Amino acid sequence: MSARDPIGSTDGSLAWVVGTLRRQAMPPEEIRVVVSADAATVRRYLELHRERLEEWLADERRALALIERSLVGISGRRAWRTARAPRRRRPAMPPTPTGRTPGR
Repeated sequence: MSARDPIGSTDGSLAWVVGTLRRQAMPPEEIRVVVSADAATVRRYLELHRERLEEWLADERRALALIERSLVGISGRRAWRTARAPRRRRPAMPPTPTGRTPGR
């Protein structure tokens, strides 16, 4: 595999088929069935595999969206904390008749 050809050699050989299905995490027992089955069975198994891959991709996209919301939310809160006005000091309390400042 290379950056220009992400799925590797597409010569259609049995080795390429098995290797590709393994990389896609198709269960080994299903690979064994697919490589020796009739056309209708191959189509049925590949359709099921395609559905699993689409479900996996949907899950990964949801996870990525959660990551994005978390990171954007965190950076948004950080920006808010750094951009807010500085805290005001409480006005000094006048001394009491005894000469002491309350709270000190």
